[in-house]
Amino acid sequence: MLRVVDEDDALWKTLDELPVVSNPLLAAVAPEEAIARDDDVLTRRKIRATALPLFVVWLAAPTLSLIDTAVVGRFSTGALDVAALAPAVSFADSLSYLMSFLAIVTTNKVAKANAANDLWSSRAAKRDGVAASLGVGCLLALAVHVGMGHAILANVYVSSSTRAVLPLATTYVLLRNVALPFQLAWQTVQAAAVARGDCKTPLKATFVAAVVNVVFDVILVAGLGMGVAGAALATALATVAGCVAQVTAMRRLERDEMILEAARCRPDSVPFFLTFAAKTVVGVVLTAAAAGADIAALAAHQVVISLFFLLCPFADALSSAAQSLAPRALSRARQKPKQVLRTVLLEGAMCAAAAGLFAAALAVFAAGVFTADPTVLRGCAMLAPALGLSLAAYIFNTIFEGTLFAFGHARPIGLTMPFNAGAVAFIFLNIIRSGPNPLLTAWLGFVAYQLVRIPQLAIIARRPMAFADGAPTN
Repeated sequence: MLRVVDEDDALWKTLDELPVVSNPLLAAVAPEEAIARDDDVLTRRKIRATALPLFVVWLAAPTLSLIDTAVVGRFSTGALDVAALAPAVSFADSLSYLMSFLAIVTTNKVAKANAANDLWSSRAAKRDGVAASLGVGCLLALAVHVGMGHAILANVYVSSSTRAVLPLATTYVLLRNVALPFQLAWQTVQAAAVARGDCKTPLKATFVAAVVNVVFDVILVAGLGMGVAGAALATALATVAGCVAQVTAMRRLERDEMILEAARCRPDSVPFFLTFAAKTVVGVVLTAAAAGADIAALAAHQVVISLFFLLCPFADALSSAAQSLAPRALSRARQKPKQVLRTVLLEGAMCAAAAGLFAAALAVFAAGVFTADPTVLRGCAMLAPALGLSLAAYIFNTIFEGTLFAFGHARPIGLTMPFNAGAVAFIFLNIIRSGPNPLLTAWLGFVAYQLVRIPQLAIIARRPMAFADGAPTN
């Protein structure tokens, strides 16, 4: 029965009426304990059922970048084109990831409104988020085209030993950046759909974007030999196609809503912005530090970071699932916040371990899909352990963080993250980048940063738990 229920309203209504069945003996002796255990099992099942489609949805952006890396790496000569994708893809993906806080805020607001059966607030939250995403996307796109993109690439991402990649990287960023407003709007509409329990339309839109990207990558890169420029155009076209498919599907489902309504800036989004800004800074300085090495090392970094971003949607999917389900688990089920947190973290730890091992194996055994250069392949194998550890820790942290967001702890998380990012930026840019073996050292530093975040989140979790607009709950 649980596998058949798709909508949250129907699920929790059904669960409220279920008898205690997991342990009849315990139910007879201690019915409250038996009910609590049943609730824990049901929460686990719902998280898994929701996280799987969310994982595919969060794959959209890294999948497009990964396709670019694979096609350019296989159909270009030498490592220069693949190396140019390292700063270019990092810059392009960082902009969209930085603005993901808009999608997270939308997920939180829509999920809480749905939990309270406040459909008007749910629709308003979605409209606000989409309009804000379009506005911010247009401003960022304009800033990149008037010189911000080239300046950041030249002064942050590229060193004297990798200066040769700058023209190609700039070309990729300028062409792909045209679709940035569509990318941000797509992310937010996806978040709104998922928070409403609709995972089908985001999956369809992601599939449309992937197909368009593959087709145009093959035509422009492999067929016409346009290299990095062709890959950027293919990704821009795929982003537009995915956004159009998602918005069209949403409008078909809710014809009474004006999705592109003007946005209102909300102050409670600041902690989410600070969190994602800090994560963006760390991703940027990781690539910037790796650029202190040579061309082959930078190309290896691009392959490994692409694998990282391919699998880190495990974290975003489970984090979004936790944010969507936590209000339901607390308001309609009988679980306490700490019990929900333990359940989510256990699921997260298992997914993190599996994803870390898988990523390390891909870096060792599957890097040949992206490049045939033996030096680059050796660099990928060298980074495999650091890739696995950093990915596992990142997934666990993101799930932990998303659950704490749902419990009203966005503010302390948002306050600690800028300090983390500042420390990482100083160490990576002033010590690691100019030191020996900057590629490996940067990735080991990335592992250390992810591990340090675990006790930080644990300290925050000890605070009284509450929804952002509710009373403290222990």
